[in-house]
Amino acid sequence: MVIRVVYIIILLFIGSIITLQNLQRSETPKVVTERFFHEYIQCLNLVDHPGGPYKDSTEPAWSICSKDDFYLTDQLKDVIFKSQSQFTGDPLLCAQDIPKSVTYGNEVISGDRATVEMISDYGGSQYKTIVNLIKVNGEWKTDFVQRRFDASDNFPGGLLRCDLLPNEQ
Repeated sequence: MVIRVVYIIILLFIGSIITLQNLQRSETPKVVTERFFHEYIQCLNLVDHPGGPYKDSTEPAWSICSKDDFYLTDQLKDVIFKSQSQFTGDPLLCAQDIPKSVTYGNEVISGDRATVEMISDYGGSQYKTIVNLIKVNGEWKTDFVQRRFDASDNFPGGLLRCDLLPNEQ
């Protein structure tokens, strides 16, 4: 009798793990985007804290916080880490500062591709970015981020990818 109870408990435990894995795989692009940027911004705030564990690091905060991230495609990680020294800001937030708050707008899914609007508030200034995701082995991952920039003397303006330098667009 005890063996049957233990066996049933083990089966229920295995069933719950499989169910949790399937739930995670069926997360929408918007949920994946919200989860990634929530964790990413928390990490950036920790790394940038003057008394934090990374206070003596010379590595950019965005690099520390995205290095082994499950939510990013391998191609995105390759691009941002190969060009790491050329970024003056954060290639995932498209900004030099950490936003005070972030909200999420429309989600559009088209097959294995999706976009999610993200509005970052920097304490008076708000910027909309478009997070582009692709499905990799059943999981939504951020492939690149775009932001609409105004044209200037040395910048073409328009909707630009944040992980590429302007001359690579």
